[in-house]
Amino acid sequence: RDWSSDVCSSDLWPSWGKKWRREQFGIQDVRLLTLIFGLLPGPFMMFIGGEEGIEDLLPILARVKKSKAWTQGTSHWWCSPSTPTDVFGLTHVHENEAVTMLLNSSLQEVSFTPEIEPTATQVIFTEGQDAQLGKKIALAPRSATIFTHRIKS
Repeated sequence: RDWSSDVCSSDLWPSWGKKWRREQFGIQDVRLLTLIFGLLPGPFMMFIGGEEGIEDLLPILARVKKSKAWTQGTSHWWCSPSTPTDVFGLTHVHENEAVTMLLNSSLQEVSFTPEIEPTATQVIFTEGQDAQLGKKIALAPRSATIFTHRIKS
């Protein structure tokens, strides 16, 4: 999936400020959308009953958004040409500690050189198959990973 066109103009991905219903998507897409929307800057709301199928994600997202790297750090959006267009990536860095979320929306595995090379990684959450993290990153189709790591200074 091409994030640049989907996020801006597609009827597949809901726009900010627009109502969307989880019934428009399968549970796998709802879980991936929740990871993206839950970690975007600003507040994240769900409506009563909207948590069904994502109950396990909400406490994880809350914990990540309370971390020092997230609250006091700077954000880095993974937008370089080395990052595939089907990958949504967001890292928050405080000093040399970081929290990153990488999500592959495509139906194919993607492998690429990371914009920020993670060291001493600790996976917090994985949706789908486990990712390979290091000098090369490999993400399975329709998967996501949230992990803490150190940044080389």
